[in-house]
Amino acid sequence: MELPNAYGQFRNQIPFDEISFGYSGIELFPLETIGSEQTGYSVDPTGQSLCTNEPGSWKSAWVVIGRDSCVGDPIILDSASVDHMVLTAAYGEGQWNPYPISVSIVAFQATLQAVAQIACGRESPVAIEHNPLPDELRDATLSAISALNPGIDIDYWECFLENE
Repeated sequence: MELPNAYGQFRNQIPFDEISFGYSGIELFPLETIGSEQTGYSVDPTGQSLCTNEPGSWKSAWVVIGRDSCVGDPIILDSASVDHMVLTAAYGEGQWNPYPISVSIVAFQATLQAVAQIACGRESPVAIEHNPLPDELRDATLSAISALNPGIDIDYWECFLENE
């Protein structure tokens, strides 16, 4: 597994390992655990590759950098893409059909920082019940995420920022 330098730079600039908003959350893996976090994705528990050329199989250029802490889906860095696109895919479906959630690792960093700003005081379902996100602030944040990620369907982020 080849981890791009851009990921190390990204990870060193993000001051948190997890971001939570109500029921939603993303856990980012520390650099030193990235290798072991590939088990079940690119390699099996014995270290044998799970990457094949079969449709729906894991690609060798994909590196799991985190997980959606609500549903367990992997957050994937596409190391083969020029700007290191960030993807996610449903876990446990029998095949991998990832879709982009950010056009680049740089845009992902800015997206996470935008979400972190509005997540303060809304980190749990109880907290968000007491401090719901105003529609105007949600819309402005989604607009900023869309601008950071041109051409990406922002459904993932719309669901992430639900008040319920």
